[in-house]
Parts: sequence; C-alpha cells; structure tokens
Amino acid sequence: MFPNHLLEFEIALATGMRRSEVYGAIWGNVDLEHDLLRVPRSKHGETRHVTLNSAAKATLEFLREKAGESESVFLSMRANKTQQVFIVQ
Repeated sequence: MFPNHLLEFEIALATGMRRSEVYGAIWGNVDLEHDLLRVPRSKHGETRHVTLNSAAKATLEFLREKAGESESVFLSMRANKTQQVFIVQ
C-alpha cells in the first residue's frame, strides 16, 4: 500500500470518484456546508455533483485545515510538484 495516498484513497472509496476526478478536485468545488463536491467535467463531459458521506466530509475537513493557500485538494501524482502528505495519527 502507499501510505502517502491514503487520504486520496479514502475520498475515492467514500465517493466513487475516479482518480482523475479526485486529483482534479479544487476547493472552489467543495461545499462542506451542503455535503457536496462538484465535478465540473465527468468522464462523459458533464458536470456532476457527488454527495459527501461522513467519512469523505471528515477527510476533506482535515485536508482543508492543512491546505494553506493551495487551490487543489490533492496535488497530481504526475505533476512535478511536491505531494501533499499528511500523517493521520
């Protein structure tokens, strides 16, 4: 397993989002008040809204606290950027 990707896995598992949707998520599309995450372009090219269950919401709330100024919820695995890594204890 890749422990530095557990939070991404948690979001994917809790929401059914595809990898590209998870890594493409930005904070402007996350609505924690209404438990929704907007995917502006799904696999079929349409906007869809993902309902956040308690596990997904808790993970996103944790990430929001740690995100700082980052617009991205997760940094892409393919980009030449430092990954956001958080150790949950």
